[in-house]
Amino acid sequence: MAEVYVGNKKYAILQTQSINNQDINITANGNYTADPGYTGFGVVRVQIPDPVVDYIVIDPTTTAQTITPPSGIIGYNLINVNPVTAEIDANIKAGNIKKDVEILGITGTLEFTTETLTVNPSTLIQTFTPTEDGYSRVTVNAVTHSIDANIISPNIKSGVTILGVPGTCVESKETTRTITTNGLYTAPTGYTGYSEVDVNVEANQTALTINPTTNQQTYVAPDNYSGFTPVVVNPVTSGIDTNIKPENIKNMVTILGVTGNLVPVNNETITITSNGLYIPSAGHTGFSEVTVDINTVHNQDITITSDGVYTPEEGYTGFGTVTVNTAGTLQPTKTFVADANTSTITTISPDSEYAGMSQVVVDLSWIEQQLQGLNAGDAESTPELQDITVTQAGTYQHGAGYDGLGTVTVNLDWVDLAIASVASNFTNTTVDGILQNSISQLNTDALSIRDYACYGMSLLTEVNLTSCESIGSNVFKNTQLQTITISTPTVCTLADTTLPNTLQHIYVPSNLVNAYRNATNWHTYSSLISAIS
Repeated sequence: MAEVYVGNKKYAILQTQSINNQDINITANGNYTADPGYTGFGVVRVQIPDPVVDYIVIDPTTTAQTITPPSGIIGYNLINVNPVTAEIDANIKAGNIKKDVEILGITGTLEFTTETLTVNPSTLIQTFTPTEDGYSRVTVNAVTHSIDANIISPNIKSGVTILGVPGTCVESKETTRTITTNGLYTAPTGYTGYSEVDVNVEANQTALTINPTTNQQTYVAPDNYSGFTPVVVNPVTSGIDTNIKPENIKNMVTILGVTGNLVPVNNETITITSNGLYIPSAGHTGFSEVTVDINTVHNQDITITSDGVYTPEEGYTGFGTVTVNTAGTLQPTKTFVADANTSTITTISPDSEYAGMSQVVVDLSWIEQQLQGLNAGDAESTPELQDITVTQAGTYQHGAGYDGLGTVTVNLDWVDLAIASVASNFTNTTVDGILQNSISQLNTDALSIRDYACYGMSLLTEVNLTSCESIGSNVFKNTQLQTITISTPTVCTLADTTLPNTLQHIYVPSNLVNAYRNATNWHTYSSLISAIS
């Protein structure tokens, strides 16, 4: 608020262009705004605190450790990392480590108890489970014909040996014959029997049908007969022996029309070093010898270059030498030269071809040079200041190429124009101190009300605007305003929604009630808007 005299009359001015700067001290990074009642900052003193460092002791763990300085500490001047001991993992104890092996000072006591196993192969799947920690040795006996009672000579083709048993089963080969006299007839050499016998004996003969068997057959003509006619010998079939079936005959061999599917034994040997289910390789029917050597330590040496969970490859019982190389190649020296344009917080990273930095050199010599120059009055180190002229309230910064503001000239020539404008709006007002804090009711025909015009008028409760077309921001902030009456024939604009929460009524012309309730910012107070009675 400002008081203006026109002649011998005193008027209050609604204006916020007066420069009212706040002086502050800044000791930490952050964004700063002027306190209520100030238009901006005047003298800004920046005090950089001295760096504070501390000492820390770190006990190693099995997980990544990120150490952050506590509040008030910007870094550490000394870091002491204690040696790695068995305490980093509760499972590092004697019972979990193999006997006579030492890990981080703990000597193991773990031992294994094994047994031996002898296996007699059969035609069934055989599963053996150790009663203790496993088998130290497994012996598989050779496969013999005892695995199947049907592997006997009569069931195998003559000239073929299966599992050491030579076959005696002769393949059927028949011939034909014509018989004209009585007698005993046997198949000629090379034949197993007759497929057709034509008997033409002129005598009292009877018919004979012969079904071949595996035994020699002798037929004698009955009494009163001199022989047989005709003699019919049925073909030799697999029915002569119930054991002539595919499973008793070598694979791809046909005996009396029956093709065998008995696969010859083709065993292989195998050495087993880890638990699991094993089956013969292609072309083999089983194992002739199985050597199990699971409990023998067979360690694998590996190099680890990244985080992860690692297990030994097949055939290994564990890890022997484990080389951890996650650092990659370190850059010998990384030099960072700071200048006046360097950000307050700067991240220094290794060059793209390196995984890290073994040494970082930060050159802050320019700070010391500038400090020395300032202390000595060196003209080259003097900040470059910009002189400006300010005509309105606001926050101002120096331009590009300047270090700060020098002379600030505040030109308030516009005040005279404001006084004239306010005087013309209050020519009929003669009450002294009309806009002072002691006033509770404001009546005015002003066309607009500037920002912060009634700011802080703690006793103001009622405002009557007869011609107002616009209300600025924060006009009635920090007042006790309860009622606003606006008689203007058009909707008066409202710059923001900072009307006090003490407001109870907003009266407007009856034809504008809905327009006000939907207007920008006014709609926030739609429940308070009603027609002027």
